[in-house]
Amino acid sequence: MSIVTKCILSIRLIRQSFVIFPRATRKRLLQYGTALLFIGILDVIAVGLIGVLGSLAITGIQSRSPVGLIARILSILNLSGESFQLQVAWLGISALLLLILKTCCSIVITRKMYRFLGRVTATLSGDLLKKAFNLPLNELQKNGSHDFLYSLSQGVSNLSLGVVGVTIGMIADVGVLIFLTICIFIIDPVTATLTFMLFGAMAFLLSKVVGAKARTLGKSSSNLYITSSTKIEDAYDSYRTLFVRNQRYEVLNQISVSRELLAATNAELGFLPYISKYVIESGVFISGMIISAFEFILFDAVHAVAALTLFVGAGTRIAPAMLRIQQGVIQLQTNLGSAHPTIDLVGKLENTQPLAIPRVPRPKAPFSGDVQINHLQFKYKTGDKFTTDIKELTILNGEFVAIVGKSGSGKSTLVDLIMGVFSPQYGTIRISGMDPQSAIEEWPAAMAYVPQNVHAIRGTLRENVAFGYPVGTFSDEEIFSSLDAAELSDFVTSAKEGLDSMIGLNGKFLSGGERQRLGIARALLGKPKIMILDEATSSLDSQTEDKIGRTLSRIQKETTLIVVAHRLSTVKAADRLFYIENGSIIASGTFEEVKEKVPDFESQSRLLGL
Repeated sequence: MSIVTKCILSIRLIRQSFVIFPRATRKRLLQYGTALLFIGILDVIAVGLIGVLGSLAITGIQSRSPVGLIARILSILNLSGESFQLQVAWLGISALLLLILKTCCSIVITRKMYRFLGRVTATLSGDLLKKAFNLPLNELQKNGSHDFLYSLSQGVSNLSLGVVGVTIGMIADVGVLIFLTICIFIIDPVTATLTFMLFGAMAFLLSKVVGAKARTLGKSSSNLYITSSTKIEDAYDSYRTLFVRNQRYEVLNQISVSRELLAATNAELGFLPYISKYVIESGVFISGMIISAFEFILFDAVHAVAALTLFVGAGTRIAPAMLRIQQGVIQLQTNLGSAHPTIDLVGKLENTQPLAIPRVPRPKAPFSGDVQINHLQFKYKTGDKFTTDIKELTILNGEFVAIVGKSGSGKSTLVDLIMGVFSPQYGTIRISGMDPQSAIEEWPAAMAYVPQNVHAIRGTLRENVAFGYPVGTFSDEEIFSSLDAAELSDFVTSAKEGLDSMIGLNGKFLSGGERQRLGIARALLGKPKIMILDEATSSLDSQTEDKIGRTLSRIQKETTLIVVAHRLSTVKAADRLFYIENGSIIASGTFEEVKEKVPDFESQSRLLGL
């Protein structure tokens, strides 16, 4: 890829990065950039004064009075009639004060800009999160969890602070360099031309060598981070499997290799700015000698000393500005590579509306736990052979229905469609006369869901049961009541801190059955009118399952129960069963009726003695 192509690609990505932010944010950032640019004029004035000081030194050495431009500047500054010593002192002190003032103002403005960018980063991350969680689940899950996490955290930070912030700083520094070059050219065209050529050559060389490498390393760093984090999580979740296979060391060694590659890549990224630093440090010294030599050859020693004085004065501002620009180029290339996942995510979510603040529901009618499905068709993606195809399905308010079938037959997909997690391509689903999403908004907590694998958050038992609700929504009595109904009251009373007991990340202090009961308690807390259990009792012993079954029977008069289960004993008492095969309902009726209609189901029942 040629340098021109790389530059065009980088400019396009930088533009995309800026366009991501709202117009008001871009306007504010432009104001910061303009302020930094105008503050840079103080550098130009200071260097100009140093140039006048150098020229004044020449006339002083030659015992001549200042003429031309120098005389006019001294006249403007009301220094024409003053002594040579006072003129030199005034010019030197003024230049020094201007340089200090410029530095202080730059620090203040840059700090304000980065604080603003910090707030913008948090807002952008939050907006992307709200957009992402407004997608159907099948769209949301197209990105891996670590890719998603990186895009919303480190990727957003790299985009706003590492691309936008650095670009604004670089533009301001480039503007200062242009002003300084013009200023030096007015004072000494030869010095200005040589300065521009020498520093331009250094900048081109460093950009060609360092810039391209930085971008490649940045992209590699983000990929390695995501890969190694995923492997660590996989190893953590598969500890028992690895233990009995005696493969813990092998997997951890693979992770170590991946982390070593990441560390080596980050070390290279950390070293790149030093290349620019050392090259520019040496370049300033060599450039000063070259300029002095040219002035000496073309004119005389006095001009050479004056040119060196001007170059040193200008160099104290040019060199840091060039160093910042060069390091900015490295940061920019690095962050453009590592912010790619975020830029891609923003593109995918471009036409997605953020999740709105839930309105305060004012139901016009009482909720009815009936479900009506007509001519439903759903595919996970275009071209997928598997299709959920339900011609008609009606579940009455207060009915206990079971959805059964072989693994992979489409049971959980049907449940996700009923809940509104997936949106069908064709057909309708009505809950209490509305589509699932509208019904959920109209009657919050009217529907509850218990998955097979209940996710427990890192927190107390109270926080886990009331997960998702604002603090204080439910009293301790209500929380304990739902735990008691889920057969977890003994766990609460035996725990030293009761409801304040910590249960660890993903419930590591709970057994599989206790986690499932926690999920049931969580669902019962809001007193739902429709309760969906997807293999939610698979880890329970028979005695506990029987107790929870009696709890569900008590609430069934007021609650519609939809149960997905492989264990036929769980669904034997259901009012109706729906047997699914290849995404379609092939039989429905009571337990005995479905046994007669479906040979596979009848065989399973016979083997279990049911």
